[in-house]
Amino acid sequence: MLAKVLFRLIGPSSDFPLEHRIFNIIALIGMGMSFTASIINYFINLGLDTVLINFACGLFALWLYYLSRVKRLYTLPVYITVVVLSFIFFPTLWLINGGTFGSIPYYTLVQGGIIAILLTGRARKVFLLLFLLVVVGLIKLEYHFPHLITNFQSNLIRYLDISLGYLIVFLANTTLFVMVIRNYNQERERARHSERKYRELADTLPQVIFEVDPDGKLVYVNKTAASFFGKGVEELLQANLLDFLAPEDRDRAREDLAGLTQGENQRENEYYLNNSEGKEIPVLIKVTPIFHKDKVLGFRGFIVDITERKKSEKKLQYLSHYDYLTGLRNRHGFEHDSQLLLKRHAGGIGIIVCDVDGLKLVNDTIGHDVGDKLLQSVAQIIKNSVREDDITARVGGDEFCIVVPFTRPGTVENIVSRLQQGIKEHNMRNPILPLSVAIGYAVSQDERIDIEALFKEADDAMYRQKLHHNLSTRSIFMENLMKKVEERGYIDSEQVERIQHYTTLMAAKIGLAEKELDRLLLLAKFHDIGMISLPEYILNKREGLTEKERKEIERHCEIGYRIAKSIPGLSSIAELILKHHEWWNGQGYPLKIKGEEIPLECRIFSIVMAYDAMTTGPTARPCPMGRQWRKLKRMPVGSLIPI
Repeated sequence: MLAKVLFRLIGPSSDFPLEHRIFNIIALIGMGMSFTASIINYFINLGLDTVLINFACGLFALWLYYLSRVKRLYTLPVYITVVVLSFIFFPTLWLINGGTFGSIPYYTLVQGGIIAILLTGRARKVFLLLFLLVVVGLIKLEYHFPHLITNFQSNLIRYLDISLGYLIVFLANTTLFVMVIRNYNQERERARHSERKYRELADTLPQVIFEVDPDGKLVYVNKTAASFFGKGVEELLQANLLDFLAPEDRDRAREDLAGLTQGENQRENEYYLNNSEGKEIPVLIKVTPIFHKDKVLGFRGFIVDITERKKSEKKLQYLSHYDYLTGLRNRHGFEHDSQLLLKRHAGGIGIIVCDVDGLKLVNDTIGHDVGDKLLQSVAQIIKNSVREDDITARVGGDEFCIVVPFTRPGTVENIVSRLQQGIKEHNMRNPILPLSVAIGYAVSQDERIDIEALFKEADDAMYRQKLHHNLSTRSIFMENLMKKVEERGYIDSEQVERIQHYTTLMAAKIGLAEKELDRLLLLAKFHDIGMISLPEYILNKREGLTEKERKEIERHCEIGYRIAKSIPGLSSIAELILKHHEWWNGQGYPLKIKGEEIPLECRIFSIVMAYDAMTTGPTARPCPMGRQWRKLKRMPVGSLIPI
C-alpha cells in the first residue's frame, strides 16, 4: 500500500523521466525534513525564528513539488531549489541555529547530494564550488564574528538539536539514496529490456544491422549479418567492416565516414561488398554517427542487398533503349546511339529504312502472334546482314532502321544486298507466308550530317518501293491464304455444292433478287474462312470442347469478317460472315442480335444449313425432301426463322 502511495506521489515512469522523478523524491524529502525540523524546534524551544524558517522551507518544498509533479516543470524548479537552499535558507539557518555547534552542518551532506544529483556537467561543478565557498565563508564568518551566531540556551537543547538533526539527515540521506538507487535500477532494467527487445527486432530484420567504432571495427551485428557474411557473430566482432568492401570502394567509404563526422554525406551510399559466397554484390549502406559530447564514438547503420534492384534497373534501362519483341533498339535507343555515333565518327553515314508489307493484313487475318513472328524474322535477317558497329532499330510497328557508318563507297549497298538475299532465302523456306519488305536507303558524306534529313530521304525511297509492293503483296498473301484454307479442309467442295443448290432453289421460291443470291452463293463457300486462325488441336478434337475452347471457336466469325474486309472480292459478304451464326431468338454469336436485325441472307443461310445437316449429317436418315421441310416447319421458334 505504501509503495503504491509513493509511486503515485513520485509519478509514473511513462510520464516522468528518471531525473524528474528524483526531483519529486527530493521535494518530498525536503518537505518532510523541514516540517519535522520545525516541529522539533518548537518542542525543544529553540526559538520562534528557527521554527518559522523551517516551516517556510517546508512550504517552499511543497511549492516546488507542485511545479514539478502537477505542472510537470523540471529545469526551473531545480535551479530555484539549488539557488534558494544554497544561498538563502542554508546560510540563514546556520546563523540562527548555533553555527558549527548546531545541526545545520550535517545538512551540508544533504545539500551537496541534491546539487550532485539534480545538476549535470558544468552547472554541477559550478554550484558545488559555490556551495563549498558558502560553507567556508560561514565558518570564517563565525570565527571572526562569533556574536553573529545565535547560541543555544542550554547544552541539553544543543544536544537534542544535534542528535535530532543527525537523525533527520541520516534518514533523509538513506531515503534519498534508497529511492534513487531503486528508481535507477528500475530505469536500468527497463533500458535492458528495451535493448533486448530492439536487438530481437534487429535480428528478425532481413537487412544487416551493425555498429562500428571510428576506425570501422565492428562492435555489434545482428544475426542476419552472420548468414550474410558467412561468419559467426563472434568472428565478425573481431573484423573491420571496411575489409568486406571491394578494394576499389574502401577509400571512398573512409571518405564518406569522415564526411559524416563533419555533418556531410547524410545519405545512402552504394558499394560493392563480398558476401558469404565470396561474390561481389551491390549493396546500399546507410550510416549515422554516434555522438557523445560532440565526440564521435562510432557509427551505426544497415546494409541492404540491392542485387535484384540493380537487375530491375538494368532491365528497365534495357527496355528504355531496346524493343522487347525483336531485341533491336527502339526509337529512343536509336536516337540516343545515333547522336553518339555522329559525335565520334568522322566519315560518311548511311541510313537504311525497311518496312514490312502487309503486316496489318496478317495481324487482322491470321493473328498477331503470326505477325510478331514475321517481325522477329525480319529482325533476325537485319542482325545477320549488318556489321557490329551498325546501329539497328525497330522505330515503328512495322518499320526498321539501320544507321551505317562507312569510310569507303559501297558499304551501304552491300548491306542492302545482304538484306534482300536474306529475305529471299527466308521466303524459300516459308512459301506459304513469305516476307515482303520495302527497302530504301540514303547516304551522306557531308562534313556536317543532318540525321533527320537523311532519314527522311531514305524513308521517301522506301515508300516509293512500297507503292509497287502493296498490290502484289496482298495478292500473293491472299492466294497463299486460300491455298491454306483448302489444304486444311475448311471448305468442303461437296457441301458447298449442296448449299449453293439448296440456296438457289429457295431463292427462286421466294423471289430473291439476283444480287442477294450472288452474295449467298459466295457466303456458302467462305462462311468459315475465319477457322484458319484457330489452333488445329481444337478443330481436330474428337471429345467435347471446354468452355474456353468453345469461346475460341466462336471467334472465327469476327476473324472471317476481318479477312473478308481485306479481300476486295469478299468485302461484300464480310457482314454476312460476321452474322451467319446469329439466331432468331438472340442466342447466337458473336453479336447476339435477334429477329429482323439479322440480315435476310443470314436467315436464309441458317435454314439451308439446318436442312443440309438433317439430310447429310452423321445422324441423318433417308427421307423425302418434302418431309424434311415439314420437320423444319414444325420446329419451335429458336435458332431458325419461323417458316
